Parts: sequence; C-alpha cells; structure tokens
Amino acid sequence: MAPGLLISTGGLIVFAGLALAVMPEFSGGIYLPQNNLVTEFDQDINESLHKINQEAPAGVSIFNDITDFGSYFWIKRLAAAVALAVVVASVCLVILRGKSIRLPVRCTMLVMAWILVMAVGEMLNMGLKEYVKRARPPYHEAAHTSGYSFPSGHSMAAFIAYGMLAYILIQLIPHRRGRRAMVGALAGLVLLIGFSRMFLGAHWLSDVVGGFAAGACWLGLCITAIEIIPGMGRAAGRVALAAGEAVNQVPEPAALSPQPVFPDKTL
Repeated sequence: MAPGLLISTGGLIVFAGLALAVMPEFSGGIYLPQNNLVTEFDQDINESLHKINQEAPAGVSIFNDITDFGSYFWIKRLAAAVALAVVVASVCLVILRGKSIRLPVRCTMLVMAWILVMAVGEMLNMGLKEYVKRARPPYHEAAHTSGYSFPSGHSMAAFIAYGMLAYILIQLIPHRRGRRAMVGALAGLVLLIGFSRMFLGAHWLSDVVGGFAAGACWLGLCITAIEIIPGMGRAAGRVALAAGEAVNQVPEPAALSPQPVFPDKTL
C-alpha cells in the first residue's frame, strides 16, 4: 500500500472511533453527551488545563499567539505568500542557473494543489462538525469560539496546511538534514497549535486528536493522488509512444508489379 494511503487509512480509523465515542445521543428532542472513557478523560484534561490557565495569564497570551497560526485567516495569507515565493524562486533558477522549465511548472502545480487541498479541507471540517454536533467545553467563551467542537478546525487546518507545505518543501530542499529540520519544525508547530486549543478551553482533547486524524486522512489521499496522476500521465505517454513506434514499424504493402501480357496464340 502506498504510504499516503496507509496514513489516510490510519487517520480514518482513528477519526471514526473518536466520532462514535463523542457523538451525542439524540433523546427527547435534545442532544445528550455520552459518558464513556473518552469523554471522561476529556473532562479531566479540560479541568486540569483550566486551572493552569487561570493561574498563568502569561501562558494564555503566548498560546493565543500560537493558536493564530492554525486559523484559516492566517493560513490563507501564508499560502499566498509561499505560493508567490516558490514560483518566483523557481523562475529565477531557470533564468539564472539554466534549470529546466519543468521546475516552475511543477512548483506552480504543487502550490495550486496545496491551496485546493486546504480549501476542500475547510469545507470538510465544517461538514463533519455539523454531522457530529458535539458541544464545546464549558470554558470555551474565553477563547472567543463558537459552533460545534468535533473535530477541531484549527488542528485539522494546521495538519493539512503545514503537512502539505512540508511535502512541497521536501521536493525543493536538496539536503536531507535540511528536510528533516524543516519537517520537525512544522510538526512541532502543528502539535503546539493543537495543544493551544485545549489550553485555551476551545476544544476537548479528543477534538484535537480527531482534527489531526481527519487532516491525516484527507492529506494522505491528496498526496497519493498527486503521486499517482503524474505516474498515470507518464504511463499513458509510454503507451502512446510504443503504439506510435509499432505503427511506424508496420511494413508497407508491396507495390503491385504489372502482370506479363502473353500474346494470344489463337488464330
């Protein structure tokens, strides 16, 4: 199985399990929260972090700044800036260093795919929240949030946006150490964004994990598609080339030689 599909399958399994555990039960015309190990653990974590939150105003300020890196407002502007920088840099490499024109074309396609993946991911998150209909933690007003809770929009958006950015930069950074450092830094940022949502009281722990899982599922599918589609194009090109060569090798029909004319011997 392709690595992208493996990640996607794992994310789907985790997300589905959490969704079943936290989805409220509809009874008597209202939605009632479930009581199980997942929801009880969520409540314990939420209460513990709320106590720390109240005693550490400096931490609230820091995590408010960190959580902004997972907002759609910030991510959309980051995507625009990165798209411009990647395209301009690849064009400069073509002009100044004689690189192949395929480089800016591939970079442009990857950036366009990144923006499309994030846009569809945002719509998926809204649809999943409407489907699960889980209420937010009791202290979410302090985080200036509204709407349903599962899965966390910031966590899902951060996983998709920075995960796809890591995939793009892996294609461009030539040194292995540089790629590892970049992936580690982006992974750390995604984890901090997820923790900030819990620390600020905007989400339960399972919301954050569910956001990561949903993001992994969608991102894995998209990366698999990006890897497969060019391969399909190259395979089709090879088939067409082989077919063309076969046509060229078909021998032409021999020219019809004139039949000898025998004189009529009858008198």
